[in-house]
Formats: sequence, C-alpha cells, structure tokens
Amino acid sequence: MSARIDLEAYAGEVKAFSALAEKFVPHSSVPALRRLEQDLRAGISRANSSWTWSTIQEVVFKPSGKYDAPGKKPKPAHFSLGFECVFTRPAGVNQKKCGPVWEISHGSTHVKVEREDKPSLELHFDYKNIGQLGPQLHVQVAESQTGGLPIPRLVAMAFLPTDCADIMLCELHPTDWERHQRAGGNQWNVTAVRNGQEKRTMAYLNDIHTQWKSDVKQTRFSALQSYTAKVAMLPAHDSSTKRGW
Repeated sequence: MSARIDLEAYAGEVKAFSALAEKFVPHSSVPALRRLEQDLRAGISRANSSWTWSTIQEVVFKPSGKYDAPGKKPKPAHFSLGFECVFTRPAGVNQKKCGPVWEISHGSTHVKVEREDKPSLELHFDYKNIGQLGPQLHVQVAESQTGGLPIPRLVAMAFLPTDCADIMLCELHPTDWERHQRAGGNQWNVTAVRNGQEKRTMAYLNDIHTQWKSDVKQTRFSALQSYTAKVAMLPAHDSSTKRGW
C-alpha cells in the first residue's frame, strides 16, 4: 500500500509553478521548464496501467551569490534539475472511479548544484520503491559521489520536481524568490502551488502520526527511517475531501 496522487490537479500546480519560476530560468532552459506540464498531461491522457513521467532535458536555473550568511558574498552558484516519476493504476479500484488518481510507485528528483571553482554536488530527493530502504521520502548525496555508499538517507518533505525546485530556489535565491512570490501579479500561481503543497504535506504528516501511534516500541526517529507510506484513500479531484498526496 502506498500514496496516491491526483495527477490532473497536480498538472495545474505544475503549470502554476512553471509560470512562477520562469523568471529564475535562463532563456535557453525555458522550453524545458514549460515542457514539464505538457509531458505530464500527455502521459495522463495516453497512459494505461503504468507510465513514467521524466525529463528529457534538465531544467537549469539562474546563478546566485546570495545563498550564504548575511554580509557574505560567495561566488555565484546555480542548480539544474531532472526527475523520473513512475505512476501505476491503483489495484482493486474501478478505473472510472479512479479517474486522474494514480498510485506513486517511485519518484526521484535529481538536483545538481554547481559553482565554477568547486566540484558539483548531486542530490536525490526520492520516494522509495519496494526495493529501497530508508524513509518513504528521503534525500541523499548521489552514490556516484560517495563511492557507491547509499547512506545517509535523510528524512525529506519533498520528492516531486516542483517541490524540490521550490526548496532549491529558497536556498540559492532566498530574498528574490520570496519577494517574487509576494508580488501581486503572482498570487494566483502562488495560491495554486501553496495549496497543493499543504495538502500533500498534511497527508504525509498525518500518515506518519497514525503509524507512530500504532507502534509504541520504537523510537520516533528510528520509525521514520523505516517508514513506508500507507495513504490509500482516493482523493477528490480537487483533493479537498479525501486524503491523498
């Protein structure tokens, strides 16, 4: 049993995030950013029992030198983002009833942070599949940089590409990204993204709390390291009445 997501609702969120983030993407990478929604909607429309949504070309974001402590002026750094998400029709439910709701089989968003005078840092924000260990949502340094060492897998709050890009924009463009979100003309897009993030996060936290209450013989951090999602209810199309990611 794993988490489920209304992909039709999420496609609207991807559109809103892309419009919001376009200012922070160089012109050469704008087509890759806009393609995220197009490929997601195309996959939803033609998919049968299982399908994969992934980047053909990584999205590159603009560099920034404002990511360190106040008063410091580090050399500019930038990040690029690619991902692969696998969705499967939930077992034992009517396809018409299921509609745009899919089960998440696996998801991995790859973030590469680069600065001209330093080696790049590659991170994976993962939604673990049945062949992986660790928390259901976790972040780790790419094994290609650790000699194949897959740990530590640290608890994360995100794995979807828009959420991971939001986190990284907060890291590299902390003041500009916040100021951009607060601008009056961006409020419709901000609201769409914020509402989706909030519903996913609350479903995630509530599910963790439910499992915590059922296990009184394990420390809570230990339980998080072996946590597997059990959010199984089908959400309504607008994700407002039933649980789901």
